[in-house]
Amino acid sequence: MQTAFGLALGVVDELVTEVLQQVGMAEPPVDAVEVARGLGMDVRLHTGQQERGRLVHAGGWTVIVCRPEPRLERYQWTVAHEIGEYLMAQTADRWASELVVLDGAVREWLSNCFATHLLTPREWFLADARELDYDLTELKRRYVTASHEVIALRTLESDSPAVVTIFDNGKQTRRLGNLRYRVPDCSPAERTCRLLAHDAGAAQSQEIEGVRIRAWPLHEDEWKREIVRTEWFEGWID
Repeated sequence: MQTAFGLALGVVDELVTEVLQQVGMAEPPVDAVEVARGLGMDVRLHTGQQERGRLVHAGGWTVIVCRPEPRLERYQWTVAHEIGEYLMAQTADRWASELVVLDGAVREWLSNCFATHLLTPREWFLADARELDYDLTELKRRYVTASHEVIALRTLESDSPAVVTIFDNGKQTRRLGNLRYRVPDCSPAERTCRLLAHDAGAAQSQEIEGVRIRAWPLHEDEWKREIVRTEWFEGWID
């Protein structure tokens, strides 16, 4: 039986499909600013704003007000999130059930999900992920408005058993997987591949006993991140 979580994500996917059709977008990348404008909203920057984004309703207009962000992806995420907030209110009848109660926390979670699914629409993204062999660099070229983290974690929605680990300045900060059992601790082989990518400043790949480990470095002057994807070959894992 499908869980409330799964049902909610299904409705999010339906909304994303409807929105993209409404604004006439048929392929990636998705520009959240253009989506907002296609839905009749305006998007403006406010340098003095504390929060990343907010909705303002004035004179019959809905405006998404964002603070300036250093990265395109963060700006796109903020706009996509606010579109989600707007749609959660506009489509409340689709959520009014025993499964989902639209309190503040649930609405925030749904808006986050909407932002991810808008920038990486499920129907397009999972097909592209398989076609591009889950290569983070290639997927980022196609989904340029989504962050590397969003893209990497989104690949876990495929049927291919995998674990994604994120390291920031040498420290493991996230580790998620789509395995049927508990995600194992990060292995020495994964840490070695991460270190090779860190030192070389280039993507690395290793295959060990039915497992493929790939690591992609995302380095800036003051911040160094590596994203590691560990995959099990068919027949090596249930």
